[in-house]
Amino acid sequence: MDTPDDYRHLFDHVTCNISSSVDEVTIPGALALDLIELAEVEVERLDQLKFSRMKEIALKKQAELEEIYAHAHKEIDAEAAREKILALDDSGNVEPSKLIADMDSQIAKAKEEAISRKEILNKVEKWMSACEEGSWLKRLTFIKAYWKEPYLCISSFSKFALGEFSILGSELLTLYCCNLM
Repeated sequence: MDTPDDYRHLFDHVTCNISSSVDEVTIPGALALDLIELAEVEVERLDQLKFSRMKEIALKKQAELEEIYAHAHKEIDAEAAREKILALDDSGNVEPSKLIADMDSQIAKAKEEAISRKEILNKVEKWMSACEEGSWLKRLTFIKAYWKEPYLCISSFSKFALGEFSILGSELLTLYCCNLM
């Protein structure tokens, strides 16, 4: 962890004597009360450090779980889950390694669910794009029809006008020319 080597060496004899019985301890002063109390304080500090690190890991796992659910477009109550993690960790009723293992299994389950939902989401996305394309084609058809009708009207009017000119012939042309002059 983050403990300096020289500070760890103070506890080397304690770690060697942990599995020994009282009769097997031969180093003088190894069982002194101040050394035992110092070892207890260090163990307590390391336990607190372990719990804080485990809490950090659990919160990172929770963030990963939330991200997986977000990509799968599934809603979860993230705040309640975080509060639950903090409450379990602070109460000390749950072993942190068990909590991490449980979160790992939740992440694995969420990944499986995300993969199964991915197919459905892809189909929905294709359907949405097809609907969008259909509405675009409908608008295009409407626009073409909108502009085509006036063109047809103008075209038929010009045909009509040409027919009238051929019937009336030179009379209209003469009349037109006279008005210009």
